[in-house]
Amino acid sequence: MHVSMYRKNIHYHPGAYRMRTFLDDAEVTRHCFEADEESGFVLVYKVDHLDKICCNRDRSPMAEKLKGTVRLICSECGQHVSNPKSGCSSASHGHE
Repeated sequence: MHVSMYRKNIHYHPGAYRMRTFLDDAEVTRHCFEADEESGFVLVYKVDHLDKICCNRDRSPMAEKLKGTVRLICSECGQHVSNPKSGCSSASHGHE
């Protein structure tokens, strides 16, 4: 599954903010804005040693692409998010 937090992105998913993102079993949710399980990459904001987002000269946030094994987990129920249309496989908390 490929999801993005940006509305103008073709992979935008309105429930993306409810997903926890893991890269090689390390959580990267805090600075991740796009993830693709099939292609095995995440796009994250680059941060410094103080965990502050680094900026370009024009003050836009710096981003980097990290590759590895990506997993998307529903933050509400802890289940793997398997379908971009429905969110996680549990409809009990209304992922749509």
